[in-house]
Amino acid sequence: MYQQFFMKFYNAGLLLLFTVVFCFIGGVKQLSAQTIMAPEILCVSTDENTGDVTISWELPTDNCGPFEAYVLYGATNINGPYLVIDTIFDPLQEEYVHLNANATILTWFYYMETLRDCPGFVSLQSDTIQEEELITPEIEYVTVTEDGIEFFWDVSPSTQTEGYIVYYYVGGGFANIIDTVDGRFNNNFIDTTADPNSGSVSYTVATLGCNQTSLFNPSFHSTVYLEAGFQTCETNVALNWTPYEGWDSTFLEYRVLYSSDDIDYDVGGTLTNTEFALPLSLVEGDSVCVFVEAENTQNGFISASNKVCLNLDLVRPVAYQHMRNVTVNENNEVLIEWYQDGQADINSISVNRSDQSTGFSPIFTETVVPPLDPIGTLTDTEVNASQSSYYYTTTVQDDCDNTLNSGFARTIRLQGEAANSQNNLNWNAFEMENAVINQYVVYRLENTLPVQIGTTAPGERTFSEMVEGDDVTESGAFCYVVKAEYTLDIADIAVTENLESRSNIFCIDQESIIYMPNAFVPGGTNNRLVPVITFNRHQSYEFKVFDRWGKVLFQTNNINVGWDGTASGSDLPLGGYAYVVRLVKENGDVYEKKGTVVLVR
Repeated sequence: MYQQFFMKFYNAGLLLLFTVVFCFIGGVKQLSAQTIMAPEILCVSTDENTGDVTISWELPTDNCGPFEAYVLYGATNINGPYLVIDTIFDPLQEEYVHLNANATILTWFYYMETLRDCPGFVSLQSDTIQEEELITPEIEYVTVTEDGIEFFWDVSPSTQTEGYIVYYYVGGGFANIIDTVDGRFNNNFIDTTADPNSGSVSYTVATLGCNQTSLFNPSFHSTVYLEAGFQTCETNVALNWTPYEGWDSTFLEYRVLYSSDDIDYDVGGTLTNTEFALPLSLVEGDSVCVFVEAENTQNGFISASNKVCLNLDLVRPVAYQHMRNVTVNENNEVLIEWYQDGQADINSISVNRSDQSTGFSPIFTETVVPPLDPIGTLTDTEVNASQSSYYYTTTVQDDCDNTLNSGFARTIRLQGEAANSQNNLNWNAFEMENAVINQYVVYRLENTLPVQIGTTAPGERTFSEMVEGDDVTESGAFCYVVKAEYTLDIADIAVTENLESRSNIFCIDQESIIYMPNAFVPGGTNNRLVPVITFNRHQSYEFKVFDRWGKVLFQTNNINVGWDGTASGSDLPLGGYAYVVRLVKENGDVYEKKGTVVLVR
């Protein structure tokens, strides 16, 4: 046994004794003793039930000559003596079970060497390895970098450490595996998956080796998640962040760093709490980037938060708000238009209505989502503009709660009446700030299309039209609309344009008149008895002629057909005959005329 122990150290020394250098004229030749690499023992683990020990290793890469064996040595003391546990003749075997080792009581130390038929070669021995518990590493810190979130921990003191398992800590004692890191001394990991700009991310780690894994470290570490907002009404950058988790808060402080170019950073404040109002001298269009450093003042570790860059759009107050138009559509609804400051930081817009120039009430309020169109529009569907004239105004509020009113605009309400084949119209003035009325234009609707029939001066708001009703196409219902043509001149926004505001549609019904002659002469100039009716467009019509005993001699529903003085094809004698004319107009009005006509022969 002593000889085997001695040979371990003796053979290792031969490598130094066999190095010889020969010098020749014309060059130098180096001759050195060759070595046979030993397997690298990776893992020693004990079966807690049987006490057997499993040893696993990594195969060496030597191929100097025929393989003979792997020799496994063991001892229960680090200083020996070391005995041959077994000789392994399979060159591809990577594991061996040391039976009856009683390793639940004894501590075993192992090393290995390789035997090959390579004369002149020296076999090296592996490191001496014992079974040891995998120790969970201590976490140093996590920090946000340009490449991702970097996570650092102490190297595990376990010599059989093969690597590490990195976890997301999700709370409640639970963690999800992210990835593994190979190598005992590789003690950091860069996470390129998690987004540090979405929230704080928590990490922990466990040791991996010898076909087992340690418990993960329950003392997880979490990144600092920074949120920043520009307090536009106070010109401060408002910061708040999640605390760094994992260090003793006694030794924790924060530094706020900011930069206008994302290159050179200045310290804006050092504090222990997790919110800060960063005062800056800023102008429209400035930008600023901010991040927070958490420092462990006990060991000097520094963790950076995510970086937030802001384009500082200062709250631009509303420079103007002007009415552009109020006009009535075909449904007697009101379309409202206004000019709004699209460059201002508008928070909300209200449209207000009244039936007089004061006492406005909001009918619509909208939270503004940029971008804002230069012209705002709204259709008020809750009114009937034929029943009243309405006043409208708009109000805007910016992000600092400053408000501005547009001034009002008033719709045109058209009214009128029928009088002896004449239609008389009247309307109220169109009113709006910055608007100069050029004229009012009166239209009559023909087949729903407006046909201009006249104009009036800005101060004249009445119009009369004589109408004829002897055309059978006429119904007696005449519909009109008035438009105010005006020039809008708004100096502060350099707007000059010609627009028009439309009134409601107003219809006037002329009464129908039924004319009948007292007598007619068949075969004469007026050889047929035909009623003459003004404004006679109708839904039903009936004309009947009777004799003195009430017998119907003639009847028709055609307004153009008359009686020729016959009955059943025979001429009737001279005399008086009764008639009834009944007309139902398109609007449902009923007109009826009864009388007697004399037939002359």
